[in-house]
Amino acid sequence: MNNFEDNIERTPTIGDARQHIEAVRSEIMSMGANDSENESLDQVIVKLEDGDITSTEAMQQADAIRDSKQSYH
Repeated sequence: MNNFEDNIERTPTIGDARQHIEAVRSEIMSMGANDSENESLDQVIVKLEDGDITSTEAMQQADAIRDSKQSYH
């Protein structure tokens, strides 16, 4: 039997988003020359914890920071 709930993606929690952001931070750190990325990621965390953005939005913003760094190099 297929359980319908198994096919539904759950909404990421703040903890999930924090883990994702820290994983992105680690990726960025390995690229070197991290002038503004750490500060940008810290700002995403503050917005997340203040409730200004959702966990999903925080993860997307962290990914955008990483992707911007990758396209720069």
